Amino acid sequence: MPPAYIAPPAEWAGLQEAFNGWTEHLGDEEREETVPDGIDHCRVIGETPHSGNDIQMATDDDQWRVRGTSLRV
Repeated sequence: MPPAYIAPPAEWAGLQEAFNGWTEHLGDEEREETVPDGIDHCRVIGETPHSGNDIQMATDDDQWRVRGTSLRV
């Protein structure tokens, strides 16, 4: 697996926009089943190349999230 890519801050808005495009069409029930809790309080800051996983940093506590996985730092 390739190493994670932490994007420079100038790229964060574009990464966030791409993630929002992935989630905006989900209905409430599907969103609850698919998207981790607290995702609305995160900012996309990178990705794991060729995996479909974004690297997200919580904006309201010390929790980092990778889509589907939570890691405490």
